[in-house]
Amino acid sequence: MVVRRIGAVNNDGMNITRTFGVAGFLITLALSMTMSVVAQAEPYQTVDWPHWLGPNYDGISPETGWQAKWDAGGPPIAWRANIGIGFSSVAVAGGKLYAIGYDDGHEIVHCFDAASGQVIWSQKYPGEKVDNMHEGGPGATPTVADGTVYTVGKQGQLHAFDADDGKVVWSSNLRKLTGRDRVPPWGYTGSAVVLGDTVYYQAGQTLALDRLTGKIKWMSTEYEPSYGTPQPFESNGHQALAVLNTWGLVLLDAATGRELSKYPWQTRFSTNATTPIVHNGQAFLSTGYKRGCTLVNIRPGRCEKVYENKDMSNHLNNSILLNGQLYGFDGNTHRNRLGELVCMNWSDGTVRWKQRGLGVGSLIISDGKMIILSDAGELITAEATPAGYREISRAKVLDGKCWISPVLSGGRIYCHNAAGELVCVDVRPEG
Repeated sequence: MVVRRIGAVNNDGMNITRTFGVAGFLITLALSMTMSVVAQAEPYQTVDWPHWLGPNYDGISPETGWQAKWDAGGPPIAWRANIGIGFSSVAVAGGKLYAIGYDDGHEIVHCFDAASGQVIWSQKYPGEKVDNMHEGGPGATPTVADGTVYTVGKQGQLHAFDADDGKVVWSSNLRKLTGRDRVPPWGYTGSAVVLGDTVYYQAGQTLALDRLTGKIKWMSTEYEPSYGTPQPFESNGHQALAVLNTWGLVLLDAATGRELSKYPWQTRFSTNATTPIVHNGQAFLSTGYKRGCTLVNIRPGRCEKVYENKDMSNHLNNSILLNGQLYGFDGNTHRNRLGELVCMNWSDGTVRWKQRGLGVGSLIISDGKMIILSDAGELITAEATPAGYREISRAKVLDGKCWISPVLSGGRIYCHNAAGELVCVDVRPEG
C-alpha cells in the first residue's frame, strides 16, 4: 500500500511588498508559511459514493483536487481483492466499501476497509449466475443508507444488512413479492433506491418497501421486468420516481405508486437497462441496440418528445450530464470495437465530438474531468468539455471484460472486471 502525506500550499498575499515595504513583506511571508502548515495538515475531503450513480444519483462526485495526471508508471495501486463473478459496481460509505459477487453457488456480499482493503465482514446466500450470453453474477450495486446495506441478487433475493457487522436485518425475494416464478432473461439488476423510510425496487412492477422491516407499502402497475434502476426526482414539490421498464418511461408518485405520466420507449430484445436522467422538467432516455436516445418534456398526465436520434445509444452504462452536455458511450458491448465515447448537447441532441478506441466502457465525472474505464481495463482521465476529447492520462489497471462503472471516493478510484478482480487506485494529492 502506498502512503502519502497530503495537503496543499497557500501562496496568497505574496505581492504586498509594493504597499507595505520590506517589513510588511516579512510579516506576510510568516503568515503565508503558517497558512501553508495549516493547509498541509488538512486531510483530503472524502465524499461517500453510497449507491448507484453516486451521492446525487447523477454519476458525479463532488470531490476535488485528486490527481488526474500520472507519470508513465501510472497511479499507485493501493490494494487488490477478488469479490467473485459479477457486473455490479461498488458503494463506499463511512470509510467502508461494499461489493457483491458470485462464487460456487452463492452470492457473496463483502465489506472492506476502503483505504486498506482489509475484509471487515462478508455474508453469502445461495444463488445462480444466470449467465445468459455473459459471465453472469450479480448486477445490482449495493445501496447504503443510515447504517444499512441493501442488496439485490440476480434471482431477486433482497437483503438488508447491518453496515457495521453484516448481520441480516431482513430478507425477502422480488419473485415472491410479485408472484413471478420466472427470472428475467438477464436476472434482476436494478439497484435499491432509499428515500426516507422507504426502499424502492424495480421488478417489472416498482415496489416500495418499509426499509426497516421489508414490508410492502405499495406495488405499481405491472410491466415486463427491465434491468435499470429508478431515478428519484421532485415533481411539483413531491418525491417522484422515473422508471424505464421494457415498455418505456413511467413516472410514479413515490408516496403512493400512482402513475403520473408515461412515454413509450422500447428496445429490441426487451433490454432497457439504463437509468433515466431527469433535469429541469425533462427526461433523457438512452438504450442499446441502436435504439438511440430521446429527450422528453415531462408533465403530469403527458410527456412530449423534444428530439430523438441514434447518436447516443447507451447499452449498459449511463451517460452523465454536466453543464448542459451529455458524456456517454454509444454502442453495444457485443460489438465493442465500434463503440464511441460521445459528447452531446442536452437541449437539442447536437453531437459535439466522438472518440473511438475505448470500446464500450463506462465513466463518471469529478472536478470537471471524466474518469473512464475502457472495456479492456484502461483507466483514463480526460477533460469534460464540449471543445473536444482532451485526454490527460491513462494506465492499464485490469485485464478481462470491464463493463462496470468506476467509483471515486476519498481520493481513491475503485474498478473491477467481470471475473471479480477489484482494484483500488490511489489518486490522492501529494503533499
